[in-house]
Amino acid sequence: MGYYFRMRILVVRLSSLGDIIHTIPAFSCLRKARPQDHIGWYVKRKGKEIIEILQGLDEIVESYKSGKWDITIDFQGLIKSAFVSLKSKAKVRYGFGWNLSKEPLASIFYTKRLKEFSGTHIIEKNLALASFFLGKNCKDIDFPLRVPSYKEMDTIFKKKVLINSGGAWKNKRIPQKKITEIAKLLKKEGLESVIIWGNEEERFVSQKSSLESGASISPPLTIKQVFYAIKISSLVISGDSFPLHAASALRKPVIGIFGPTDPERNGPFPPSKIIKPDLPCHPCWKRKCKNPVCMEEISPKKVVNFSLELLGS
Repeated sequence: MGYYFRMRILVVRLSSLGDIIHTIPAFSCLRKARPQDHIGWYVKRKGKEIIEILQGLDEIVESYKSGKWDITIDFQGLIKSAFVSLKSKAKVRYGFGWNLSKEPLASIFYTKRLKEFSGTHIIEKNLALASFFLGKNCKDIDFPLRVPSYKEMDTIFKKKVLINSGGAWKNKRIPQKKITEIAKLLKKEGLESVIIWGNEEERFVSQKSSLESGASISPPLTIKQVFYAIKISSLVISGDSFPLHAASALRKPVIGIFGPTDPERNGPFPPSKIIKPDLPCHPCWKRKCKNPVCMEEISPKKVVNFSLELLGS
């Protein structure tokens, strides 16, 4: 029997909950191709809850002092993530080339650079980097997540339609009046909805829509509890934010509402529907906009018609 050197591989994707989810299929490909190797994931505190339910991971890394690594693969493409790769002391550091990195200067920290890929979606881009490292084509889009149960949540969320009021960018959020209209129309169709939120500003918006529409409002939820709420729901309606991508990962019916960002890059996989504005400025990729007309273009009736279509399929 030959001796196999167990390589230590560090995946680097620090933050952004949605983008952490988008990196999971690449990790899954690495895990399947290298079952004997030790694979760790460097992540910041907020994203740790997602990584904790990821099956097949050997180590969660939160500091530079977690051991010496042989190889790093940076899926973020920022200077700060490239610096993590450098500090790991890995002699071989994979990452995106100048044209593919979010911050082109990050590419100077890598020893191996992916310079091009065919595709548009961020998941395809991450799979291309994993393929570049492995020397084999990663095609499968798998999300090996083990979602813990919170049975006490069943009475609130089971078989309900979840409407997400939140988003890291304010101009990604569904406007409050639109949430109210969507919830009212769902109610007319005999569908109960629950509005979920992430911070105090979003909670205020959710409470207002709840009072105006009769929809329920969720209690405060951890990231793992959001996954469970989505798992037992019937449908998710969300802007381009974490609940949208969590629903897609769990293969739940989901309606993605896009304003400043592009569903070609970030959109959910089937079963899903996409709503985006027919505007010349879309997608602008601006975090702030003085006149965010894109989200005001949302037709609540179209959202509900898509909901009925998905639930009937």
